[in-house]
Amino acid sequence: MNRCTIFCALLFASPTMSSVSLANPLEPGVKLVRYDDLDLSTARGMKVLHRRIEAALDWVCLDPNGPSPAGTVDMACKKSGRRNAYAQAENAAALQKTNRAMAELQHTTAVPTSRSEPPPSR
Repeated sequence: MNRCTIFCALLFASPTMSSVSLANPLEPGVKLVRYDDLDLSTARGMKVLHRRIEAALDWVCLDPNGPSPAGTVDMACKKSGRRNAYAQAENAAALQKTNRAMAELQHTTAVPTSRSEPPPSR
């Protein structure tokens, strides 16, 4: 299995991941991209996440046997990884939005009243 195939299963660290799962070593060619400190509902949050993804892709797709002494980035690997990682980023943003909505619902209470009572004044 080449590193591009492995990277296509890009891992995202969220608040729901346990510290135990983070303690386990990752497969070679996989880079953990954190987003638990970002608000993915904003353009700024997504921009920061995309920068992190690009840095992870550069690390995972580095070809140390390239013509440069420092190595070169395998562009086919990066293109494939980017497509998959950005799709995961969109899913992460949707999940974060859903989790926030659920958290807000947990902090509200519905108080039943009879229909004969007037609504409370504000």
